[in-house]
Amino acid sequence: MVNIWKIKSNQPCDWDFNGIEIVKGRREINYFIDNDISFINPIKIKNDDGSDFLNKLSSELNCTSESYINTITVYNHCDYIIQCSYRSDLDYNDGFNYFGTIVNLEAVNIFGSAIFFKLENNKLVNLEKEDVLTLLINFYYVKTYKLTSGNFEEISFNNFEPDIDQFLKGYTVKKINSWYVFSDDNKSNIENLKESNNDINEFDNLIWLKKKVYYGEIYNSIQSLNLENNREGDMRGQYMDLNIDIIKKTFF
Repeated sequence: MVNIWKIKSNQPCDWDFNGIEIVKGRREINYFIDNDISFINPIKIKNDDGSDFLNKLSSELNCTSESYINTITVYNHCDYIIQCSYRSDLDYNDGFNYFGTIVNLEAVNIFGSAIFFKLENNKLVNLEKEDVLTLLINFYYVKTYKLTSGNFEEISFNNFEPDIDQFLKGYTVKKINSWYVFSDDNKSNIENLKESNNDINEFDNLIWLKKKVYYGEIYNSIQSLNLENNREGDMRGQYMDLNIDIIKKTFF
């Protein structure tokens, strides 16, 4: 059996982020993850040929013979992806799904329930509650790593462009595709950093950020939500959470 997750209609006011804080540079989320949230529920799927998954998907989304289901990607890891499915009928409006709208990479507004699941090598695998909720936490707080003396140190800060600019003010930056690598050390040789096959021992005091690759216009989607204090040019949630595997497999 593996878990997938159903998130029913929800609004920004349904989320309380008081249980999330940055302590000594690291993002602490355990209190938030451990809270019971009434509109988030696990669904157990049998390890079969996929029929149980499709049947559960149809029943949990209250599909009819005239329903349409769309599936989109919400997180791209080098080893797996997290996707969600939702009703995309043109006349379907069963309450706004703030969570699904914020975390998806196609900048579409989602209504009604959304089903989240994880695929590894095109196979359905278990999805943890923490991995689901972190998709939304990332919109406000990004987790990444700093390479110091050959070791990766976890760091976190607000996933908000002006705050990131202030935090990394004075750093040298090198852009490689959707990656931004920062250094505050003149001896780091950051100019020699390549897209892959680098020698980790040649670099020091590097911080990695990676912009999410969207398949739509994220700005228009966020503006349509009329989020409080949202101003033109002030963008949240642009950078994805990283782990050591992603950085190592990409650069080393």
